[in-house]
Amino acid sequence: QARLAAGPEDYARFGLTKGHVEPWEDGLRLDPGAPNIEWWYFDALLDDGAKLSVIHCTKDASRPHQPLEPLIEIDLDLPDGRRMSKYGRFRADEFSASREGCDVRIGEYVFAGDLHEYHITGKAEDLSAEVRLESITEPWRPETGYLVFGPDGETIFAWAPCVPMGRVTATYRLGAEAQGTTGIGYNADKV
Repeated sequence: QARLAAGPEDYARFGLTKGHVEPWEDGLRLDPGAPNIEWWYFDALLDDGAKLSVIHCTKDASRPHQPLEPLIEIDLDLPDGRRMSKYGRFRADEFSASREGCDVRIGEYVFAGDLHEYHITGKAEDLSAEVRLESITEPWRPETGYLVFGPDGETIFAWAPCVPMGRVTATYRLGAEAQGTTGIGYNADKV
């Protein structure tokens, strides 16, 4: 059984206010060493015709029962038809994240913001990106943002689109080639 956590008892359980997203909801919400995964996601449609996503993760989604194994995934679809998915893997001691708001660090790379403006950097193999995302909408979540599973709701999936739509200024690099562009993007925290 699965259900969207939408009742008063669900808001109380997760410490949330109906219709209002708090900065801590975009911070670290789970123990990254426990059997789970949490990630901070950005994607954009860029004015040069490319599609870019940068994801900072506590671990590989195919290995949620492992201890903390931070990684950065960068996906890039270029206008010429080339499609890339690259992964940068890091040591556990190279990861830090705030519980107060979005300030995630993996190695020298960052995913940080305040529900209105974000700075995102990442490198995965020969692909890197630097992004500034400025919100043009308010943060949102469907009810609590939690889907709960099982008879007692002990298993969860949570989603909070902190920037449902925003202006993007980005530079992506593939090897020695660099491309600066603008576009429209989105980001979310998922657990």
